[in-house]
Amino acid sequence: MFDTAKFGSYIASLRKAADMTQSELGDRLGLTRQAISRYECGESFPDVTVLGKLAEIFGVTVDTLIGSGTPSRGEAEILDAVAKGQDVSPTNAEDVVNLAPLFKPSVLNKLAESLSKQGLNISHLLSLAEYLNETDTGKLMQSASFDSLADTDMNLLEHLMPLLGPYAADVIFQKIIDGELDYHFLDLLGSYSQTAVESAVVFGIIDGDALNIMRRNNYARLRSETRPAFSLFTCPVCSQPIPGFYARRCRCGVKPEYVDNILRMIDDESGARIPPLTKLPNADEISLRLDSYQLILLLGSPDPDFVTQFYYTDKQREVEYIVLDSDVKRLKAVEEALHSKVYADMQFVLDDVDSPHIIPGSFDMIVDFTADHTADKPELKRLLKPGGFLINSDGVTAI
Repeated sequence: MFDTAKFGSYIASLRKAADMTQSELGDRLGLTRQAISRYECGESFPDVTVLGKLAEIFGVTVDTLIGSGTPSRGEAEILDAVAKGQDVSPTNAEDVVNLAPLFKPSVLNKLAESLSKQGLNISHLLSLAEYLNETDTGKLMQSASFDSLADTDMNLLEHLMPLLGPYAADVIFQKIIDGELDYHFLDLLGSYSQTAVESAVVFGIIDGDALNIMRRNNYARLRSETRPAFSLFTCPVCSQPIPGFYARRCRCGVKPEYVDNILRMIDDESGARIPPLTKLPNADEISLRLDSYQLILLLGSPDPDFVTQFYYTDKQREVEYIVLDSDVKRLKAVEEALHSKVYADMQFVLDDVDSPHIIPGSFDMIVDFTADHTADKPELKRLLKPGGFLINSDGVTAI
């Protein structure tokens, strides 16, 4: 693999042997001293058209300059041809991927087009996409092979999906239909055709949970159009904020899993267990304190009838709910009883009730369904915004 540090070191040795300063070499090349310094330190690589001028100044061949970076045979052929303005047909995609940071988009596109005639794999295209412009990437998609898609780095694929255009979404969906990809790849497609996904579920081609994926994606898109972006959860690995009402991928690369429409921030065996609550909070007290938009935490799995009692009554208000419990069986039972397929603004979270992965100051109201009034603890009260309300079976507390 071509090593820019070795190349830079060789340029520095040639310059010193010629008794030239970085400024003098820069003047002869029409470049700044800082540019020469970056080349020699291996921090950047000169435009390949400069290689011929360097070779002429130091009395060496272009091949010698290129060879100083110890390239592979394929990389050397590509660099030599591009430096001399000649056409080249690379046979190894890895060579082009390795050299991609060194080339202008126009040069790289020609190399990628040549590769595409032989069958450019999606994994290689994803590696090249960040160096190509969107138009060129879209064209290359038409001939890209998706054979290795299942083995592609999901972080990279999710990051670059916007660059790949609508064709990529169609290909991925078809591979899901064909059984080549797991239906969870739908999470990469954003608000893809709801009708297409519903039809696939109805005919038993993909799992019914696919509808939950699309519902989350569609709701997240609509929400972003009407409300400011915000973070609600913290990453269970690095503790940094994760953007979105529905947890997206953290910047550290971790993406909390949604399994059967439940966000799992812990495994099934973690977290404190909550005894069932016999005396429920007053639903009227909750409704009286609902404003035009509020975010409500239902702590502990509530009675489904209790939730629907005020959920539909107050639908003219834009209320969002987080149902949080540490017992996955009980949480799942509530999720199924509520037929959550129509609850895009209500999500179910498996987490440690005593110490959930939630950013302090997030909620306007906490409705506590725990028998021991867990929300009375200071660490739970911190989840409320100033002026928020804590409601439990004993009544209402203003924070």
